[in-house]
Amino acid sequence: MAIADINTIFGFWPRRKADTSLERLKALMERHGVSRAVTVSTTAIFYDYREGNEETLSACQGDERLVPAAVLDPREYLHCAEEMERMLSRGVKFFRLFPDLQGWPLDFGPFHEILDGLSGRGAVLLVPVQGYGRATQLARALGDRDLKVVMLGVSYFNLGEVISVARGDPRFLVETRLIDSASGLEVAVEKMGPERLLLGTEMPLSYPAPAIEVVKGSGLPPEEREKILGGNLLRLLEG
Repeated sequence: MAIADINTIFGFWPRRKADTSLERLKALMERHGVSRAVTVSTTAIFYDYREGNEETLSACQGDERLVPAAVLDPREYLHCAEEMERMLSRGVKFFRLFPDLQGWPLDFGPFHEILDGLSGRGAVLLVPVQGYGRATQLARALGDRDLKVVMLGVSYFNLGEVISVARGDPRFLVETRLIDSASGLEVAVEKMGPERLLLGTEMPLSYPAPAIEVVKGSGLPPEEREKILGGNLLRLLEG
């Protein structure tokens, strides 16, 4: 089964000591059989998103297994739309937002303008929804825009809310990293369908084996495990 990862990072992580280098990411991909990984430079998260996006593009140009995700920072309102257009013009499909790490709310005008700018452009937006209420806020912000959104950080604790928000809306996809039990994964598949779930590991900040093994060790049929482990993301890359 092909393994493809929607959630990886590389670069210095200022909040705790960890080897999150590009070399470590590549080594973990090799060790765990991950053939493709959507990734971002941490420079884009914590320091300068435009400089960090260039680092991401450079890293991905040097390794076809890596797929760039551009970070947009709505706190930098005056330059954000320009950077979004620049990334779209360079063929970037995936965009990541970090409201949790950057301290801005989902009910935020500049964020809504990002949604406007990406709507109908074939882009995929990755947004964390840890905690209660975030998934609901995200769905309200998205409205009826034509944009696929991957909810990151979904766990067993807020899975019910995510199912309530996303079950009837195919624009929403769900990362499985924190759904750390086979029973939770099986509930998500039952309520939303296997084609809506994407493997994410957050490597190299987190070790990838647990997220991968939950999917592999679940009681789901092989064809459903194949979709979650990599098939869904690979099809998204081709679309």
